[in-house]
Amino acid sequence: SSKKDNFEADRLVKLLVPPSTLPPDAVFKGYKYVRQQNLRLVRDNVLYQVETYYSAAEGRSYRAPMPDDYRGHFGHHLVSLTQLLSSFGDMTQQRLHLLYTSLGVDISKATINNILLDQGKWVLEERDAILKAGLKHGTFQQMDGTRTVQRGEVRNTQVICAEYFKVFYTRKGRTRLDIISVLQGMDGQKAKFCLNRIARHFMNKLLLSSHDKAVIERVVGQGEVLDSQQLWQRLEQDEKLASAKKARRSKINDALALGYYYTQQEYRRVNLLLSDGGKEYMMVARNQQALCWLHDLRDYRKMAPRLSSHRELLKKFISEYWSYYDRLKAYREADQITQQKMKIGLSLRFDQLFAVGSDYECLAKRMKYTLVNKYRLLTFLDHPAIPLHN
Repeated sequence: SSKKDNFEADRLVKLLVPPSTLPPDAVFKGYKYVRQQNLRLVRDNVLYQVETYYSAAEGRSYRAPMPDDYRGHFGHHLVSLTQLLSSFGDMTQQRLHLLYTSLGVDISKATINNILLDQGKWVLEERDAILKAGLKHGTFQQMDGTRTVQRGEVRNTQVICAEYFKVFYTRKGRTRLDIISVLQGMDGQKAKFCLNRIARHFMNKLLLSSHDKAVIERVVGQGEVLDSQQLWQRLEQDEKLASAKKARRSKINDALALGYYYTQQEYRRVNLLLSDGGKEYMMVARNQQALCWLHDLRDYRKMAPRLSSHRELLKKFISEYWSYYDRLKAYREADQITQQKMKIGLSLRFDQLFAVGSDYECLAKRMKYTLVNKYRLLTFLDHPAIPLHN
């Protein structure tokens, strides 16, 4: 596009022709506009003269309040610029120090380091505020996790997003408890647990033993909210739970964490969730968990058959898979009346594609897995706003 289309003037400078240089017959024909882009880094040191009074009768001093944007010895513009140049400009602290001192700012390298390290709190608060707004105003949410390494330690970053927002939470694990926790803007170790009707429902659904359920009912009060340390201090009074393995503990954590999550009011509960088929995302959505089509396809593309006949079967199936996927995309782009006509046909075609089986055993097993997830893969038929893939 033309550079003129993106030009935004901050000030207008009017240039006049000296009358003495004009001939007598000169006629004014308007203005010609010439554009110039510029950027200035200007020192803006402020000395505040703060009015002060003292009352002998009251034995106290009165001084004028500081302005709202006052934040100490270094102003918010300098702090913001430091973050910007470090994060987006990849400038080292040494280079930042040289830049600031060249502009006449008296600042040490240690102070620059502190600015970069100490500004995390407002970022986290803003991220949590974005999450709250995204959950409150969206009809669906998407989640996915990716492996990351921080300071040599393996971590997992959960991405929570929808059409108008995206936030990132990095945790040690990728358990259901981590998922429940990040949907409330907190670490899995700071998760909250509650025994209530919903928790009992999930205790049954997660197949907790009669013994474990009895212990929970005995040591946790109805509607009582506990953190992880408080919960397990009570549960570990039982000899069997004190030596419980990780999987057993996870079931208890998940059931009671879901009990709290479904009843808390600070963060809106996810109604429709689009994710991959990971077990950690199951039971989190109140209404339905939709599955990503491209995650499903990825498992087919990972297959490496040795026999040429199996390779041909897989190639033909993936081709049919993509053809069906194109029909799904056409459904999302169609009007409501057309969608009603297409819905039954797409459901029948799903069965034709995945229920027929295959002479290639690995392919047949994978097709059965997709078939079991039919309802979750076709969630968008009833909720067309949900994307086909994550």
